[in-house]
Amino acid sequence: MNETDYIRLRNLTEQFYADNNDLEEALDGSENGKVRGYGIIVIDINELKFGIPLRSNMNHRFGFIFERSAEGNKGLDYTKALLIKKDEYISRSYKIPSHNFVLINDNKEKIQSDFSKFVERYVLACNKQDSNILKNYRYSTLKNYHEELGIQPLKTN
Repeated sequence: MNETDYIRLRNLTEQFYADNNDLEEALDGSENGKVRGYGIIVIDINELKFGIPLRSNMNHRFGFIFERSAEGNKGLDYTKALLIKKDEYISRSYKIPSHNFVLINDNKEKIQSDFSKFVERYVLACNKQDSNILKNYRYSTLKNYHEELGIQPLKTN
């Protein structure tokens, strides 16, 4: 297996957060302006590059859980995915326990497929204005990327 076969586990740069400080629902810095530095996996979908953050306490089903415990589920949170418009926003490697990395990497096709379906479902729901589906996305970062995702603006009469 060569390096391109492995999932990319990275950090986002402080410049990403500075340039994108207006994002709704993003896991970004704290109130004092310090960037927390979530680890992300980098996934390409429809020529768009997304960073899906690792979460240590996921309490919903919209992601990939790689470790369950009484303290909380650890996983990749699809609802907090961030669009990465510049390669220079992707920083150094992010380290997690090797057994978690292996589990994520072994499921990279499933993660890619599930996240792609998550995004497609959002786009369709927005274009159809399907409030039943959209309620599942109320805390999603995808609302920041309508133009990039090709979501039609609401028609006003």
